[in-house]
Order: sequence, then C-alpha cells, then structure tokens
Amino acid sequence: MTRLMAKRKDTWASKEEARAWMAEKMPWGMWDERVLRLYVEYGLGEIAEKQLQGEGVTLRCTRRTETLAYERGIRQSMPGLWQLNLLCSANAHMLAIHIIWGDIDDLFSREIKDGLEDPDQGRVFTSVSRVEDVGHMVSTVTIQSFFA
Repeated sequence: MTRLMAKRKDTWASKEEARAWMAEKMPWGMWDERVLRLYVEYGLGEIAEKQLQGEGVTLRCTRRTETLAYERGIRQSMPGLWQLNLLCSANAHMLAIHIIWGDIDDLFSREIKDGLEDPDQGRVFTSVSRVEDVGHMVSTVTIQSFFA
C-alpha cells in the first residue's frame, strides 16, 4: 500500500483537473459524486512556491502523513481497540455504538471483522450492519444508504 501511495499522482494544474482525473481512478472513481466534490474542495490546496514553480494544487495531507497509517500495521490500531473495549464494556447500556461494514473484505478480512464484533471479547454493539457491494470506503461510496 505504501509503495502505491509513493508513486501516486498528487499534483494537478487545478482542482477541476484533479476532480476529473480522480473520477477516472480507483478509489475515487467509486465514490459518490458529492463526496468527491467535497474531497477536492477541502482536501486539496494551493502548492507552495518552494515546492514547485508555477501554480497548481496538491493534497493537503502529505504522502508521508498518509502512509504512516499503513507502515505500522496492526500496532497502530491497538490504542483504538483498547478505547473501543473501554467504551463497549463500561458504557454498553448508556452509549449506542453501531458498526457498519462494507461486505467486500478489501482492507480487513472477514475473520478480523468477526473478531472485532465478537461479544465474547467484551465488545457489545447496538447493531452490526453490512452494506452490499462496497468495501472499507462504504461511507464514500454509498452515502445515501446512511439516510434511508
């Protein structure tokens, strides 16, 4: 994943050019048009002069920042899992926690998802749902399903 990010295009002449390019590429091309429009509007910024001569836009999140989440693997997720355990055990009767998975297991295997939602591990959720035909980017692809 980090090798793909390192080679990925991250500068464009304009936000309009970036949106058109992203609309034809994975994963952005799968996104709901409204999500892509907001991503381009707020996720891209002007290129600083010291980075490149001329005008253009680039991602506000640097490649280095983006790849950090993937370089450390599962170790990076452990503090979040510990917090989830605390929320689920201490507040299960007071706090509604819902899981919404995409049914395509593209980032996490089904076994990992099943383990995360296993009540025998001390995690109790108000609901667990699976949205058909999407992966881990479920909220960017099928936002309308969240409002049904």
